[in-house]
Amino acid sequence: MGTDPGSQHMSLLRPSSAEIAVLTRWETTHSLAHVAPVWTADGRYVIAANAQTASLSMYEVGAASGRESKAEVRLGGTVQTMTPIKALLAHPSEPAIFTSRPQGNGSRLELWKMNASGLRLATDTWISGDVVALAQHFDHLWAASNDRLIRISTRDFRDRRTFEVPLHRAQALIVQRAIAHPVSNI
Repeated sequence: MGTDPGSQHMSLLRPSSAEIAVLTRWETTHSLAHVAPVWTADGRYVIAANAQTASLSMYEVGAASGRESKAEVRLGGTVQTMTPIKALLAHPSEPAIFTSRPQGNGSRLELWKMNASGLRLATDTWISGDVVALAQHFDHLWAASNDRLIRISTRDFRDRRTFEVPLHRAQALIVQRAIAHPVSNI
């Protein structure tokens, strides 16, 4: 998925070793924010943050069958948020997303779930600090703020038994699963 931040254009791309093909390009109803859109775990929806209104839009993406075929994309709904979205992250196993947005002198972390009528807020919590990036690993959401890294249980956002590590001006967060290989002594 490609976006033109600040404009109203999104593109569905198919990369290969020889080229990047544009399967479809469409105009959105809202100007897009500088936050990369995310695919839901079921592969049916793309969620994008909007720039001019504090909101999220859900797009249903149909399958493209051949190299030259166009994927059908339709707006599934838009939901207002109180402040602009700063970070988006797809839930790893459910058709849901995590968001972060500024609120007061902190950030509101939210879990949005898809239903027949669009997005609905499932749970949320407030934490101090400006969260600039999100990552998920197993049952934990990792939030990077300007001054610390915070681990919160995804099962219960309100669980205050968080794990925090001081940071110096975070801008991104990447979590990668590594497979441990046993080392034998020879």
